[in-house]
Amino acid sequence: MGRILVGILVGSSLLSQVVLAITPISQSYQTSDTLAEGSIVSLKKDSTDEVVAATSKNADNIFGVVINSDNSLLRISSKNGNQVQVASEGTMSVLASDINGTIHRGDHITASPISGIGMRANGNVRIVGIAQGDMVVQDKQTIKGDNGKDEQITLGEVPVLINVSYFFKQPERTLIPTAIQNIANS
Repeated sequence: MGRILVGILVGSSLLSQVVLAITPISQSYQTSDTLAEGSIVSLKKDSTDEVVAATSKNADNIFGVVINSDNSLLRISSKNGNQVQVASEGTMSVLASDINGTIHRGDHITASPISGIGMRANGNVRIVGIAQGDMVVQDKQTIKGDNGKDEQITLGEVPVLINVSYFFKQPERTLIPTAIQNIANS
C-alpha cells in the first residue's frame, strides 16, 4: 500500500502525517488464481470478467493492479465466487523485480516471467504504468534463467502511476527521420 508524507505548517512547527494512496475507482473481477495485493493482472483469454496473474506471455492483456477493497473510493463488485478488486488508474504500490534491470523513477513497468510481478520495460510492450519512485528491495531469490542457469533476482515494491498503455522504445540512433519512425510505430 502506497503512503504519501504530508506536512502541515502550524505556527512555527511542522506536523507530518502518513496518508494512504487511494485510487478513485476499482472493480471486482473473478479469479481462480491466488493474487497478492500489488500483483499485476491480465484479463483471461476470451473473458471480460475474469483476471489472471500477468506474465510476459499474457502481457498483451494487462489490465490493472490488485488492491485492497478499502483503498478505493468507489468500488463495483458482485458476490459471485472468488474475486479481487482491480484498479486501472491511480498511484499504487506494485510488486516488481529487477529482471530487466533496476527500476527507477520514470521507468515503464510491464509484466515479468514471474506471475503477477512487474519489471522494467525494455522494448515495445504493453505496460501497466510508470514508476513514480525507485523500487524498494524486500527479498532476493534464485530462479532458473532462460539459459537454464540459476540467476539471483531482487523482488520488491515500486509506486506506479497506473495507466495501461503500449510503450514504444525509441531507438538510440537511426537513419530514419523521426516523423517517419513515429508513423511506423503507430
